[in-house]
Amino acid sequence: MQKTNTFYKNYELLDLGGFRKLESFSGVVVDRPAPNASGDKSLPDAVWENADAFYDGKEWNIRTDKIQNGWASVIDTATIELKLSTAGQIGVFPEQAANWKWIKDAVLDQKRTLKVFNGFGYTGVSSLFASSSNSSVCHLDASKSAVSWAKRNVELSGLAGNDIRWLVDDVMTFLGRELKRGVKYDAFILDPPAFGRTKDGKTWSLKKDLSLLLELTGLLLSKEPAFFVLSCHDPLMSTRQLSALLNTVNKGFRGRVESFEMALGSDNGAVLKSGLCARIKLL
Repeated sequence: MQKTNTFYKNYELLDLGGFRKLESFSGVVVDRPAPNASGDKSLPDAVWENADAFYDGKEWNIRTDKIQNGWASVIDTATIELKLSTAGQIGVFPEQAANWKWIKDAVLDQKRTLKVFNGFGYTGVSSLFASSSNSSVCHLDASKSAVSWAKRNVELSGLAGNDIRWLVDDVMTFLGRELKRGVKYDAFILDPPAFGRTKDGKTWSLKKDLSLLLELTGLLLSKEPAFFVLSCHDPLMSTRQLSALLNTVNKGFRGRVESFEMALGSDNGAVLKSGLCARIKLL
């Protein structure tokens, strides 16, 4: 199990319990549901009740003027915009912090130009750390608003001049076209949801489609792949299963797949399990 590290210093899990989590993002405290937080809360109710924003599962209750239309949060060298959006999301998944540092290091370790694909790219934090002077990044998400948000984060981080291609598309459809075009990628970053639906009616199911997705990415890998990151938040998936799936595309890495549970840790010692990850890089 890997917890978030000092890479995201402006994030803190303050408390959890009662199937909720209390978090601080650059000084803004948010109280929202957490299905895995089944234990008791450690902090007094008064602390929870002073949260700047509370999400009841349907809508946000804003208790401060600190949020307004959004606020900025710094992650290492990046600056991202956070805002209260539907489904209780705010624009970042802090449990991915260990992966962001790993991706940044994996890109910088390579002394060659890398072509990186980030699918299900959301608001682009992984794309920020995959983007450098020696990489070109293809960022794809089915949500137009998420891609616009990701572009904004790149601008805030001073990386607007970097080589990043922005796409609003279905992952499977796009990668199928790339295969026909003979395109190759040196690295993949994938964080697929358990289920998703595009505006044109196409659906994604992790259980049904993940194997095919990995088959496609395996065909699209270059002869000397740099790295591959696969994460998910499906409670029915195990690290062993995720590792086995990633091993199906382990061609040319000459290394071993590492898998672990992503987790958020609080100062009181409580740990919130927050998904799974399997990854590999060229040794």
